[in-house]
Amino acid sequence: MNKELKTVFRNSMITTIILFIYGLLIWQNSIFIGTTLGGVLSIWNLYSIYKDAEVLIYKKNASIKQGVFSYSKRYLINGIYLFLMIYIDGKSNFKMQWFVAGIFGLLIVKFNILLIMFGHQFNNIIKKFKNN
Repeated sequence: MNKELKTVFRNSMITTIILFIYGLLIWQNSIFIGTTLGGVLSIWNLYSIYKDAEVLIYKKNASIKQGVFSYSKRYLINGIYLFLMIYIDGKSNFKMQWFVAGIFGLLIVKFNILLIMFGHQFNNIIKKFKNN
């Protein structure tokens, strides 16, 4: 596995754990349950994409149908998860906090990728200033 991909996995797990602890500290169910489950699902999605890419690249007998099925399966699971968050919101008078927490959890990996990219760009800017 690529070094940067391992960094994304590690940072995403740390972020999920931090949000879980934060939700416990303020005792907000939507944060420590919704965001944590979304974060775990987000990490699983990244791992599934990694494994699918590995199968499609390294195995000669892999089919496009298998890739489309796996892609569809991920989106179906994400849709079911978000529907569950909306259902729980319906039980709590539609405050939308469960749904937003679920979306935020699903975006944890993407936020970490964005932060890593900004970190690389920031380091490049610093190196340019040091060289001048």
